[in-house]
Amino acid sequence: MGRRINVVFVFVGMLRYKGRMLKQIGTLRQAGHDVTVLHGRTDDEEADDSTYDFKILDRPLRRHPNKVRNYLNHLRWNLRAAEELVQLEPDAIVCEELYGALSGALARRRLRATRYIFDCNELFMHMGMRPLKKLMWRPVHAVVFRAADVILHAERNRLEFCRTHYRSRAQHVLIENLPRPSRPVPERSRETTAPLDIVYIGALQPERCCEEVIDAFAEVDPAEARCDFIGFGPEDYQRMLHERIAAHGIDHVRILPPVSHAEMYECLSGYDAGLAFYRNDNLNQYYCAPNKIYDYFLCGLPAITNNFPGLHQVVEDQHVGICLDSITGDAMRGALKRIWKDAPAENITPGFQARYSWSAQEKRYRKIFESASSQEVQED
Repeated sequence: MGRRINVVFVFVGMLRYKGRMLKQIGTLRQAGHDVTVLHGRTDDEEADDSTYDFKILDRPLRRHPNKVRNYLNHLRWNLRAAEELVQLEPDAIVCEELYGALSGALARRRLRATRYIFDCNELFMHMGMRPLKKLMWRPVHAVVFRAADVILHAERNRLEFCRTHYRSRAQHVLIENLPRPSRPVPERSRETTAPLDIVYIGALQPERCCEEVIDAFAEVDPAEARCDFIGFGPEDYQRMLHERIAAHGIDHVRILPPVSHAEMYECLSGYDAGLAFYRNDNLNQYYCAPNKIYDYFLCGLPAITNNFPGLHQVVEDQHVGICLDSITGDAMRGALKRIWKDAPAENITPGFQARYSWSAQEKRYRKIFESASSQEVQED
Protein backbone atom coordinates (compact mmCIF):
# COMPACT_ATOMS: atom_id res chain seq x y z
CA MET A 1 0.00 0.00 0.00
CA GLY A 2 1.11 3.59 -0.67
CA ARG A 3 0.70 6.41 1.78
CA ARG A 4 -2.12 6.34 4.30
CA ILE A 5 -4.94 8.65 3.19
CA ASN A 6 -7.27 10.59 5.46
CA VAL A 7 -10.83 10.66 4.06
CA VAL A 8 -13.84 12.50 5.48
CA PHE A 9 -17.33 11.51 4.35
CA VAL A 10 -20.16 14.00 4.72
CA PHE A 11 -23.69 12.67 4.97
CA VAL A 12 -27.03 14.11 6.09
CA GLY A 13 -29.62 11.51 7.04
CA MET A 14 -29.95 8.11 8.68
CA LEU A 15 -26.65 6.23 8.67
CA ARG A 16 -28.11 2.78 9.05
CA TYR A 17 -29.88 3.05 5.69
CA LYS A 18 -26.83 4.33 3.78
CA GLY A 19 -25.42 0.98 2.67
CA ARG A 20 -23.69 2.50 -0.37
CA MET A 21 -21.56 4.77 1.81
CA LEU A 22 -20.81 1.99 4.28
CA LYS A 23 -19.48 -0.18 1.44
CA GLN A 24 -17.18 2.62 0.34
CA ILE A 25 -15.94 3.11 3.87
CA GLY A 26 -15.31 -0.63 4.25
CA THR A 27 -13.19 -0.65 1.08
CA LEU A 28 -11.07 2.29 2.24
CA ARG A 29 -10.58 0.94 5.76
CA GLN A 30 -9.66 -2.49 4.40
CA ALA A 31 -6.98 -0.75 2.33
CA GLY A 32 -5.57 0.84 5.50
CA HIS A 33 -6.89 4.37 5.08
CA ASP A 34 -8.34 6.59 7.81
CA VAL A 35 -12.05 7.39 7.57
CA THR A 36 -14.18 9.88 9.48
CA VAL A 37 -17.86 10.61 8.90
CA LEU A 38 -19.18 14.12 9.45
CA HIS A 39 -22.78 13.16 10.09
CA GLY A 40 -25.73 15.51 9.82
CA ARG A 41 -27.94 13.60 12.22
CA THR A 42 -31.57 14.49 11.65
CA ASP A 43 -34.33 14.53 14.25
CA ASP A 44 -35.54 11.02 13.40
CA GLU A 45 -32.30 9.23 14.32
CA GLU A 46 -30.82 8.64 17.75
CA ALA A 47 -27.05 8.91 18.03
CA ASP A 48 -25.50 5.44 18.25
CA ASP A 49 -21.88 5.56 17.15
CA SER A 50 -21.09 2.25 18.88
CA THR A 51 -22.59 0.41 15.88
CA TYR A 52 -19.72 1.48 13.61
CA ASP A 53 -15.98 0.89 13.59
CA PHE A 54 -15.02 4.31 12.23
CA LYS A 55 -14.99 7.77 13.75
CA ILE A 56 -18.24 9.74 13.58
CA LEU A 57 -18.52 13.46 14.19
CA ASP A 58 -22.16 13.84 15.14
CA ARG A 59 -23.50 17.24 14.08
CA PRO A 60 -27.30 17.45 14.54
CA LEU A 61 -29.42 19.04 11.83
CA ARG A 62 -32.86 20.21 12.81
CA ARG A 63 -35.51 19.72 10.19
CA HIS A 64 -38.42 22.15 9.90
CA PRO A 65 -41.88 21.53 8.38
CA ASN A 66 -41.68 24.85 6.53
CA LYS A 67 -39.79 24.17 3.30
CA VAL A 68 -37.96 27.51 3.20
CA ARG A 69 -36.87 27.33 6.84
CA ASN A 70 -35.82 23.73 6.36
CA TYR A 71 -33.70 24.79 3.37
CA LEU A 72 -32.09 27.57 5.42
CA ASN A 73 -31.32 25.09 8.21
CA HIS A 74 -29.54 22.90 5.65
CA LEU A 75 -27.54 25.86 4.34
CA ARG A 76 -26.46 26.86 7.86
CA TRP A 77 -25.45 23.27 8.60
CA ASN A 78 -23.38 23.14 5.40
CA LEU A 79 -21.61 26.40 6.23
CA ARG A 80 -20.64 25.10 9.67
CA ALA A 81 -19.60 21.75 8.22
CA ALA A 82 -17.41 23.49 5.63
CA GLU A 83 -15.53 25.30 8.39
CA GLU A 84 -15.01 22.01 10.20
CA LEU A 85 -13.74 20.34 7.03
CA VAL A 86 -11.19 23.12 6.59
CA GLN A 87 -9.99 22.53 10.14
CA LEU A 88 -9.75 18.77 9.57
CA GLU A 89 -7.83 19.32 6.29
CA PRO A 90 -8.34 15.77 4.91
CA ASP A 91 -6.74 14.35 1.77
CA ALA A 92 -10.19 13.72 0.33
CA ILE A 93 -13.77 14.76 1.02
CA VAL A 94 -16.64 12.51 -0.11
CA CYS A 95 -20.10 14.06 -0.02
CA GLU A 96 -22.95 11.57 -0.17
CA GLU A 97 -26.04 13.02 -1.85
CA LEU A 98 -26.89 16.67 -2.33
CA TYR A 99 -28.09 17.87 1.08
CA GLY A 100 -24.64 17.92 2.67
CA ALA A 101 -22.59 18.40 -0.51
CA LEU A 102 -22.32 22.19 -0.40
CA SER A 103 -19.98 21.83 2.61
CA GLY A 104 -17.45 19.93 0.51
CA ALA A 105 -17.68 22.38 -2.38
CA LEU A 106 -17.05 25.36 -0.08
CA ALA A 107 -14.20 23.62 1.76
CA ARG A 108 -12.58 22.61 -1.55
CA ARG A 109 -12.11 26.30 -2.47
CA ARG A 110 -9.83 26.71 0.57
CA LEU A 111 -8.20 23.27 0.56
CA ARG A 112 -6.40 23.27 -2.75
CA ALA A 113 -4.64 19.94 -2.14
CA THR A 114 -7.82 18.13 -1.09
CA ARG A 115 -9.70 15.99 -3.62
CA TYR A 116 -13.46 16.61 -3.59
CA ILE A 117 -15.65 13.63 -4.57
CA PHE A 118 -19.40 13.96 -4.98
CA ASP A 119 -21.36 10.72 -4.93
CA CYS A 120 -24.22 11.56 -7.31
CA ASN A 121 -26.19 8.46 -6.41
CA GLU A 122 -29.40 10.06 -7.72
CA LEU A 123 -30.39 12.51 -10.45
CA PHE A 124 -31.34 15.00 -7.77
CA MET A 125 -32.83 17.63 -10.07
CA HIS A 126 -34.98 14.98 -11.75
CA MET A 127 -36.61 13.24 -8.76
CA GLY A 128 -40.01 14.86 -9.02
CA MET A 129 -39.14 17.81 -6.76
CA ARG A 130 -41.81 20.46 -6.32
CA PRO A 131 -41.00 23.72 -8.18
CA LEU A 132 -40.03 25.71 -5.05
CA LYS A 133 -37.69 23.00 -3.76
CA LYS A 134 -36.12 22.62 -7.18
CA LEU A 135 -35.64 26.38 -7.43
CA MET A 136 -33.86 26.46 -4.06
CA TRP A 137 -31.57 23.47 -4.63
CA ARG A 138 -30.63 24.08 -8.28
CA PRO A 139 -27.92 26.69 -7.45
CA VAL A 140 -26.44 24.34 -4.82
CA HIS A 141 -26.38 21.53 -7.38
CA ALA A 142 -24.53 23.77 -9.86
CA VAL A 143 -21.93 24.81 -7.27
CA VAL A 144 -21.32 21.19 -6.27
CA PHE A 145 -20.88 19.98 -9.86
CA ARG A 146 -18.44 22.77 -10.69
CA ALA A 147 -16.36 22.23 -7.56
CA ALA A 148 -16.06 18.43 -7.74
CA ASP A 149 -12.87 16.73 -8.87
CA VAL A 150 -14.65 13.37 -9.24
CA ILE A 151 -18.37 12.62 -9.57
CA LEU A 152 -19.52 9.06 -8.85
CA HIS A 153 -22.59 7.57 -10.52
CA ALA A 154 -24.47 4.37 -9.73
CA GLU A 155 -25.80 3.80 -13.26
CA ARG A 156 -24.27 4.32 -16.71
CA ASN A 157 -27.23 6.20 -18.24
CA ARG A 158 -27.21 8.61 -15.31
CA LEU A 159 -23.50 9.17 -15.83
CA GLU A 160 -23.98 10.00 -19.50
CA PHE A 161 -26.91 12.29 -18.75
CA CYS A 162 -24.95 14.29 -16.15
CA ARG A 163 -21.85 14.53 -18.32
CA THR A 164 -23.99 15.87 -21.18
CA HIS A 165 -26.31 18.23 -19.28
CA TYR A 166 -24.22 19.77 -16.47
CA ARG A 167 -21.11 21.91 -16.56
CA SER A 168 -18.29 20.28 -14.63
CA ARG A 169 -14.55 19.79 -14.86
CA ALA A 170 -14.90 16.57 -12.89
CA GLN A 171 -13.99 13.06 -13.91
CA HIS A 172 -17.20 11.00 -14.05
CA VAL A 173 -16.76 7.49 -12.65
CA LEU A 174 -19.21 4.58 -12.60
CA ILE A 175 -19.46 2.92 -9.18
CA GLU A 176 -22.51 0.68 -9.25
CA ASN A 177 -24.75 -0.29 -6.32
CA LEU A 178 -23.29 -3.77 -6.08
CA PRO A 179 -23.43 -6.01 -2.98
CA ARG A 180 -20.58 -6.31 -0.48
CA PRO A 181 -21.79 -8.95 1.99
CA SER A 182 -20.20 -8.97 5.43
CA ARG A 183 -20.45 -12.77 5.70
CA PRO A 184 -20.58 -15.72 3.26
CA VAL A 185 -23.78 -15.82 1.23
CA PRO A 186 -25.74 -19.04 1.83
CA GLU A 187 -26.71 -21.15 -1.16
CA ARG A 188 -30.37 -21.32 -2.08
CA SER A 189 -32.15 -23.47 0.44
CA ARG A 190 -34.85 -24.80 -1.92
CA GLU A 191 -35.34 -26.27 -5.35
CA THR A 192 -37.60 -24.42 -7.77
CA THR A 193 -41.00 -26.07 -7.31
CA ALA A 194 -44.61 -24.97 -7.59
CA PRO A 195 -45.85 -22.71 -6.24
CA LEU A 196 -43.02 -20.29 -6.95
CA ASP A 197 -42.04 -18.15 -3.96
CA ILE A 198 -41.50 -14.57 -5.11
CA VAL A 199 -40.10 -11.81 -2.90
CA TYR A 200 -39.78 -8.05 -2.80
CA ILE A 201 -37.32 -6.75 -0.23
CA GLY A 202 -36.87 -3.04 0.46
CA ALA A 203 -38.82 0.13 1.12
CA LEU A 204 -42.61 -0.09 1.10
CA GLN A 205 -43.76 3.06 -0.70
CA PRO A 206 -45.95 4.00 -3.67
CA GLU A 207 -42.95 4.71 -5.92
CA ARG A 208 -41.98 1.02 -5.66
CA CYS A 209 -45.29 -0.11 -7.21
CA CYS A 210 -46.37 -2.16 -4.19
CA GLU A 211 -50.06 -1.64 -4.92
CA GLU A 212 -49.70 -2.64 -8.57
CA VAL A 213 -47.86 -5.82 -7.60
CA ILE A 214 -50.58 -6.78 -5.12
CA ASP A 215 -53.24 -6.22 -7.78
CA ALA A 216 -51.26 -8.31 -10.29
CA PHE A 217 -50.79 -11.21 -7.88
CA ALA A 218 -54.50 -11.12 -7.06
CA GLU A 219 -54.92 -12.47 -10.61
CA VAL A 220 -52.26 -15.16 -10.17
CA ASP A 221 -53.32 -18.66 -9.16
CA PRO A 222 -52.05 -19.37 -5.61
CA ALA A 223 -51.00 -22.82 -6.84
CA GLU A 224 -48.73 -21.06 -9.33
CA ALA A 225 -46.97 -18.47 -7.14
CA ARG A 226 -46.94 -16.68 -3.79
CA CYS A 227 -45.50 -13.23 -3.06
CA ASP A 228 -43.92 -11.77 0.09
CA PHE A 229 -43.14 -8.10 0.71
CA ILE A 230 -40.32 -7.75 3.24
CA GLY A 231 -39.49 -4.21 4.26
CA PHE A 232 -40.24 -1.00 6.06
CA GLY A 233 -42.46 1.96 5.32
CA PRO A 234 -44.88 4.46 6.83
CA GLU A 235 -47.42 2.80 9.10
CA ASP A 236 -50.41 4.26 7.25
CA TYR A 237 -49.09 2.98 3.92
CA GLN A 238 -48.45 -0.49 5.31
CA ARG A 239 -51.97 -0.50 6.74
CA MET A 240 -53.32 0.43 3.31
CA LEU A 241 -51.39 -2.45 1.71
CA HIS A 242 -52.88 -4.89 4.25
CA GLU A 243 -56.35 -3.52 3.49
CA ARG A 244 -55.73 -3.91 -0.25
CA ILE A 245 -54.79 -7.56 0.21
CA ALA A 246 -57.88 -8.13 2.36
CA ALA A 247 -60.09 -6.43 -0.25
CA HIS A 248 -58.85 -8.90 -2.85
CA GLY A 249 -59.64 -11.76 -0.47
CA ILE A 250 -56.26 -13.43 -1.04
CA ASP A 251 -53.78 -15.08 1.31
CA HIS A 252 -50.90 -15.79 -1.10
CA VAL A 253 -49.55 -12.22 -0.73
CA ARG A 254 -48.04 -11.24 2.62
CA ILE A 255 -46.46 -8.14 4.19
CA LEU A 256 -43.61 -9.27 6.45
CA PRO A 257 -41.36 -7.30 8.84
CA PRO A 258 -38.00 -5.99 7.61
CA VAL A 259 -34.81 -7.96 8.16
CA SER A 260 -31.36 -6.57 8.87
CA HIS A 261 -28.79 -6.37 6.11
CA ALA A 262 -26.82 -9.16 7.82
CA GLU A 263 -29.89 -11.42 7.73
CA MET A 264 -31.03 -10.47 4.24
CA TYR A 265 -29.08 -13.02 2.19
CA GLU A 266 -30.15 -15.95 4.35
CA CYS A 267 -33.73 -14.74 4.01
CA LEU A 268 -33.47 -14.46 0.20
CA SER A 269 -32.09 -17.98 -0.12
CA GLY A 270 -35.60 -19.34 0.48
CA TYR A 271 -37.15 -17.73 -2.61
CA ASP A 272 -37.28 -18.40 -6.37
CA ALA A 273 -37.24 -14.87 -7.83
CA GLY A 274 -37.09 -11.24 -6.70
CA LEU A 275 -39.16 -8.20 -7.64
CA ALA A 276 -37.92 -4.65 -8.19
CA PHE A 277 -40.34 -2.13 -9.69
CA TYR A 278 -40.31 1.67 -9.95
CA ARG A 279 -42.96 4.03 -11.22
CA ASN A 280 -41.87 5.88 -14.35
CA ASP A 281 -42.63 9.28 -12.83
CA ASN A 282 -39.32 11.00 -13.46
CA LEU A 283 -35.93 10.57 -15.09
CA ASN A 284 -34.26 9.46 -11.87
CA GLN A 285 -36.56 6.45 -11.61
CA TYR A 286 -36.38 5.71 -15.35
CA TYR A 287 -32.60 5.47 -15.01
CA CYS A 288 -32.86 3.62 -11.71
CA ALA A 289 -30.00 1.58 -10.26
CA PRO A 290 -31.60 -0.69 -7.65
CA ASN A 291 -29.07 -2.52 -5.52
CA LYS A 292 -31.73 -5.11 -4.69
CA ILE A 293 -31.52 -6.80 -8.11
CA TYR A 294 -27.81 -7.44 -7.49
CA ASP A 295 -28.65 -8.80 -4.03
CA TYR A 296 -31.09 -11.16 -5.72
CA PHE A 297 -28.44 -12.27 -8.21
CA LEU A 298 -25.93 -12.89 -5.44
CA CYS A 299 -28.43 -15.35 -3.94
CA GLY A 300 -29.10 -17.00 -7.30
CA LEU A 301 -32.53 -15.40 -7.79
CA PRO A 302 -33.61 -14.08 -11.20
CA ALA A 303 -35.22 -10.63 -11.18
CA ILE A 304 -38.64 -9.53 -12.39
CA THR A 305 -38.44 -5.79 -12.96
CA ASN A 306 -39.22 -2.79 -15.19
CA ASN A 307 -38.29 -2.59 -18.84
CA PHE A 308 -36.10 0.47 -18.23
CA PRO A 309 -32.80 0.98 -20.12
CA GLY A 310 -30.30 0.16 -17.36
CA LEU A 311 -32.35 -2.75 -16.08
CA HIS A 312 -32.90 -4.24 -19.55
CA GLN A 313 -29.16 -4.11 -20.26
CA VAL A 314 -28.48 -6.34 -17.29
CA VAL A 315 -31.60 -8.46 -16.82
CA GLU A 316 -32.85 -9.27 -20.32
CA ASP A 317 -29.63 -8.93 -22.31
CA GLN A 318 -27.89 -11.40 -19.99
CA HIS A 319 -30.95 -13.65 -19.57
CA VAL A 320 -31.06 -13.44 -15.78
CA GLY A 321 -34.66 -12.35 -15.39
CA ILE A 322 -37.66 -10.74 -17.01
CA CYS A 323 -38.42 -7.06 -17.74
CA LEU A 324 -42.08 -6.06 -17.89
CA ASP A 325 -43.60 -3.12 -19.77
CA SER A 326 -46.51 -3.02 -17.31
CA ILE A 327 -47.48 -4.59 -13.99
CA THR A 328 -50.69 -6.48 -14.66
CA GLY A 329 -51.99 -9.94 -13.90
CA ASP A 330 -51.35 -11.06 -17.49
CA ALA A 331 -47.81 -9.64 -17.47
CA MET A 332 -47.00 -11.27 -14.12
CA ARG A 333 -48.34 -14.65 -15.21
CA GLY A 334 -46.24 -14.37 -18.35
CA ALA A 335 -43.15 -13.62 -16.28
CA LEU A 336 -43.79 -16.59 -14.01
CA LYS A 337 -44.14 -18.88 -17.04
CA ARG A 338 -40.77 -17.62 -18.29
CA ILE A 339 -39.20 -18.46 -14.91
CA TRP A 340 -40.18 -22.07 -15.64
CA LYS A 341 -39.56 -22.11 -19.40
CA ASP A 342 -36.35 -20.06 -19.74
CA ALA A 343 -34.79 -21.02 -16.37
CA PRO A 344 -32.95 -17.67 -15.98
CA ALA A 345 -31.54 -18.82 -12.63
CA GLU A 346 -29.23 -21.15 -14.55
CA ASN A 347 -27.53 -18.11 -16.12
CA ILE A 348 -26.64 -16.65 -12.72
CA THR A 349 -23.28 -18.36 -12.68
CA PRO A 350 -20.40 -17.73 -10.23
CA GLY A 351 -18.73 -15.68 -12.97
CA PHE A 352 -21.83 -13.53 -13.42
CA GLN A 353 -22.12 -13.04 -9.66
CA ALA A 354 -18.46 -12.03 -9.45
CA ARG A 355 -18.94 -9.44 -12.22
CA TYR A 356 -21.84 -7.88 -10.33
CA SER A 357 -20.27 -7.80 -6.87
CA TRP A 358 -18.66 -4.85 -5.11
CA SER A 359 -15.23 -6.52 -5.20
CA ALA A 360 -15.24 -6.23 -9.02
CA GLN A 361 -14.98 -2.44 -8.75
CA GLU A 362 -12.99 -2.01 -5.53
CA LYS A 363 -9.72 -1.45 -7.36
CA ARG A 364 -11.28 1.33 -9.46
CA TYR A 365 -12.82 2.87 -6.35
CA ARG A 366 -9.53 2.87 -4.39
CA LYS A 367 -7.73 4.46 -7.34
CA ILE A 368 -9.94 7.54 -7.00
CA PHE A 369 -8.13 8.23 -3.73
CA GLU A 370 -4.73 6.64 -4.28
CA SER A 371 -3.85 7.98 -7.75
CA ALA A 372 -1.84 11.16 -8.09
CA SER A 373 -4.55 12.69 -10.29
CA SER A 374 -8.28 12.08 -10.53
CA GLN A 375 -7.86 11.97 -14.32
CA GLU A 376 -6.02 8.65 -13.95
CA VAL A 377 -9.23 6.92 -12.89
CA GLN A 378 -10.87 4.92 -15.65
CA GLU A 379 -14.63 5.32 -16.00
CA ASP A 380 -15.33 1.62 -16.52
